[in-house]
Parts: sequence; C-alpha cells; structure tokens
Amino acid sequence: MAFSKVRTALKNRIHATLAKYALNSAEHSDIFVGKGRAWLDRTLKRFPPETGRCIDQELELLDATMEQIYALEERMLERIQLTSDMQRLKTLPGVGNILAIVIEREVGTVDRFPAAGHLAAYAGVVPKVHSSGGKTRYGRMRKQANNYLKWAFRAASCKGIEAANVVVAHRHHAPWREKKVTLVYERIR
Repeated sequence: MAFSKVRTALKNRIHATLAKYALNSAEHSDIFVGKGRAWLDRTLKRFPPETGRCIDQELELLDATMEQIYALEERMLERIQLTSDMQRLKTLPGVGNILAIVIEREVGTVDRFPAAGHLAAYAGVVPKVHSSGGKTRYGRMRKQANNYLKWAFRAASCKGIEAANVVVAHRHHAPWREKKVTLVYERIR
C-alpha cells in the first residue's frame, strides 16, 4: 500500500509537469510502459534542462518503486497459497491475486460481522450519515476503518474505472474503433 502511494505520487508529478508544458500523448494509454515510455523518454529533450533532469530523477524513482512492488508481490504469491475464498474474490471485477490476498486476510472470517453493513463500515466503504428532522445527509467516507481493506476496495474499483476511461479516451483512434469494447461502449452510450 505504501509503495502504491509513492508510485501514484510520482506518476501524478510527471503528468502535472507534462500538463504544465501542454505535452500529452493521445496515442498511448500509459506513458510509463512500452511505447508510451519511449515517447516520454523522447519528450524529455523538449523540457528546459533542469525540468528534464527532475523528471528523469522521478522516472528513476518510479522504476525503483516498481521493482520493489513487483518483488513484494512475487514474494506474497510464493508464500501464500490462494484459497477457495480468494478464488471467489478474484471473480469480482478488478480483483487479482494480490487484492484477493489482502481482502481475504484482512476480513478474516465473514461470520464475525453480524450484517453486511458492519463489514462495509469496517472496510471504510460507506460514508458517514447524518439524519435529523426527516432529512438525511451523507458525508465523507469514514476515517476509522481498516486502511488495508479501504485501499484494496478502492484499488479494485479504480481498475475498472481506469479501464473504462481508456476506452472513452481512445475510442476515436484508428486501432480502437473496431475493438469489441469500443463497440459495446458506443452502443450503450
């Protein structure tokens, strides 16, 4: 979780710098891997020297952070056998091996929660509710929650949202026009 926050912060800083100089890559869905990364490396030459150096350092930190994340995930997969509960969790959109492990280990036995609402509150996925005089107002998400579960559920939902955003952003580009997911999006839209 801590490494994911660092990774996100570094990516956000790089995206912010690109936006500041009105540079973006419409043809690459992820500028940090593959052809997107090659585009980013070429784009570094267009920045003022100090700005380019700072982005280069942020990319080095990002690469080191990603290595740590991969090593940690690999270690988790080596040491933890996927249970039937974890396999069931993996059927949820956005939940892979790592998130299934985190969710299963942090929830424990679901029988310890008297109702689904109690588990949702424990996981921090329900907002505060203020009711008075027949009116109900929903506030921010609860801070008193299991932060690992909160992170895992947020990560799972973000993966689905990120995937949908990629389709929306790239549906007009030639390689994407005939993809099934784009056709489904256009039909539903």
